[in-house]
Amino acid sequence: MLKNSRFCLCPSGYEVASPRVVEAIYAECVPVLISDSYVLPFSDVLDWKAFSVSAAIKDIPHIKKILMGISQNQYLRLHRRVKQVQWHFVINGPPKSDVVRRSVDLVNRIIRGELFPPRTIGAVCGKNRQEQKPLD
Repeated sequence: MLKNSRFCLCPSGYEVASPRVVEAIYAECVPVLISDSYVLPFSDVLDWKAFSVSAAIKDIPHIKKILMGISQNQYLRLHRRVKQVQWHFVINGPPKSDVVRRSVDLVNRIIRGELFPPRTIGAVCGKNRQEQKPLD
């Protein structure tokens, strides 16, 4: 439903962090921030006015009028900017082909004796098997 919406209402709620803003941005929906004193995530690096609409709590009865007053061009600009800042809010998994990560995993498997017998590793590394610790 969010994905099909142009604007998503994001009241601040009772907690410090609310998932509503992140969900709206993830769905590429222009967030409508309803709050009097909400500290927005990444506000030190993001210009929230460029990709969201703000409304004070006292303006809740006028939300429809406020949103209807946003022209198509203004909406398209806000929407484009939502898509530009979206990467700040998406949780990224580890790269699938990261050569460094794969190399560290390979070394750890060798040290744990998963690829070669422990005697071979001790002889190659010049250490006793118990002294070796996996790399991070």
